[in-house]
Amino acid sequence: MKFILTRLAVVCFGLILPILMIELALWLIPNASWKSLISKSPPRFILYRSDRDIGWVPIPNAEINWQGYGEFDVNVKMNSLGLRDRERATYEKSPGTFRILILGDSFTEGIQVPLEQLFSIRLETCLNEQVSPTIEVINGGVSGYSTGDELLFFLKEGVKYQPDLVLVAIFAANDTVKEMGREFDDNMIQSLGGFQFYLDSQGHLQKRWLEWADPDHEISWPERLLRRYSSIYYILRAPDSTVRGEVNETIDDWWPESPSPESVLAKSNDEPDYRDDENLIIFAEGFPDNPDVPPQIKAWWRLFETIVLELQKQVALHDAQLAAVIIPRDAQIHPELYQIHVNEFIKRYGTLGDTVWDLAAPDKAILEFMNKHTIPTLDLMPGFQAYAQTHDDLLYFEQDIHFTQQGHRLAAGLMCDWLIEDGLVPR
Repeated sequence: MKFILTRLAVVCFGLILPILMIELALWLIPNASWKSLISKSPPRFILYRSDRDIGWVPIPNAEINWQGYGEFDVNVKMNSLGLRDRERATYEKSPGTFRILILGDSFTEGIQVPLEQLFSIRLETCLNEQVSPTIEVINGGVSGYSTGDELLFFLKEGVKYQPDLVLVAIFAANDTVKEMGREFDDNMIQSLGGFQFYLDSQGHLQKRWLEWADPDHEISWPERLLRRYSSIYYILRAPDSTVRGEVNETIDDWWPESPSPESVLAKSNDEPDYRDDENLIIFAEGFPDNPDVPPQIKAWWRLFETIVLELQKQVALHDAQLAAVIIPRDAQIHPELYQIHVNEFIKRYGTLGDTVWDLAAPDKAILEFMNKHTIPTLDLMPGFQAYAQTHDDLLYFEQDIHFTQQGHRLAAGLMCDWLIEDGLVPR
C-alpha cells in the first residue's frame, strides 16, 4: 500500500507540476500580449459580479489595488451599497437635500485615481460651496457600461437614491456605437455575462442575454477560483478565447477596399495598435447622416437615441430631470493624436470616398439630438481644448486613456459652473 501511494503521489506530482509551470509562464507574459484578448483579468471578478437585471454590478465593499501601465497605483474600494463613492449607510435622502445621480462608464467610475479626486466628489464639493440647499452627488459609474446598461442600472438601483437630477455621462466613442454593437467577445461579457440591446421590427427597445456567465446559476467556489486565477482555464473554457486578429466585420463587410487579415496583422512592433474602427467613423463629417457611414453604424446610432429617450421617460416617471454631459476622448483634445488615429484608419482601409473628418462630429450629433428633446447637455470638449492650449499637464493618461487627476478636476469645475448657470441645481 505504501508503494502504491508513493507511486500515485509521484504521478500526481508529475501531472500537477507541468500545469503549475505553464500557469506561471502564462502569468509572466505581459498582459497586453495576449491576456486582454481572452479577457483574462482577475480584478474583474474581484470588483464585479453578474446581475440578472443589469448584467454586472460592483460587489459591495470589494477592494483591490489597481495598477496600470506604470501610470497609476490606486487602492480601489466599493462602498457598502456597491458604488465607487463615499460610504453611505442607506439609500434614503435627508430632508432638504438636492441629490444628483451620475450614470456613466469607466470614466465616471474612475478607478484610475483616488476616490477623493473623482469628478463626482469634486463636483459635490464645488456645488456646496456655491449653492444651497445641501447637494449630494452619487457616483453611479460602472466600468464597461453602455447607455443601455445605465438605463437598467437606473431602474433597479438608481431609483433607490431618489435623485432630483440624473446626469448621464456620455463617452461618445463607446456609447453611440461600440457598446451598442456588443457581442460575445466584449471583455465584460466574456467574464460576467450581460445584455445586448437591439430594436425589434416595430422599433421597440429589446435586450437579450449574452452568456458565458449565467446570472441564475451560483458559480461554485472551484470555478470562481479558476476564473480569477487560471490562464489555462480561460484558454480552454472561455468562448471565442483564441487570440483574434484585428479584422472588424462591421467595417470589412462594407468597406470598398476591405483588407485581408494578413495585411492587417502584418505590422511592425512600433506601430500603434488601434482596435476601434467604429469609433473613428463617428468623426466622419455630418455623422450620422453622412452617406459614407455604414448602415450598421447608423442602426446603432438609432438604438442609442431610443435608449436615451427611454431613460428620459423613466427619469421623469420618478420625478427627476435628465441632463447629460459629453466626455471627449483624448484625440479630440490633442489634434496631433487624432491625426495618428486617422492615418492608421486610412492605412488599413483606404480613403472613405471624399469624406472629411470632423473632431466635433459626434458631439454635434449628440447636442442636436439632446436639444431636440429638451435634455440639457454640456459638451466638455471646448473647455478641455481651451485648457490644453495653455497648460502642459496631462488630462488623460497616455496609455490608459482615462482622466488623470487633473482631467477629473477640470471636468468637475466645468460641470459645476454649467449646473449653476443653467439653473439645474437650486440656488
